[in-house]
Amino acid sequence: MSRLLKRDLYPVEAGLEENQEAKVILTAINVEGSEVTQTFDFHITRPQIPEVPYLHYNGEVVEMNRSEDNPYLYLTEVSDSEEGYPMELSGKISTAASLDDAKLIWGAAEASNTASPY
Repeated sequence: MSRLLKRDLYPVEAGLEENQEAKVILTAINVEGSEVTQTFDFHITRPQIPEVPYLHYNGEVVEMNRSEDNPYLYLTEVSDSEEGYPMELSGKISTAASLDDAKLIWGAAEASNTASPY
């Protein structure tokens, strides 16, 4: 019995152009050695990031506002402490203040430079 799981995948590699052709090749190998390969052709569609994404960090939800000077820079209000944010932190970034309402969630880092799928 086989199941096909459908998920929306978003490329994160730098330099990929909008509407560029791409291909995914999946091969399933049975324990007896037989295999099935499926090829999927698609066009890259980058997700639209809202004006205000949200940082879920240390039990708080922090608004990240798009900079007027640089559309690729998102700013937050620095916390009242003198330390501000640490150089490395573990959290999530989402398109809504509630993770349940978010269309996109960028992983929860458990270790430096890694992310979980949800």
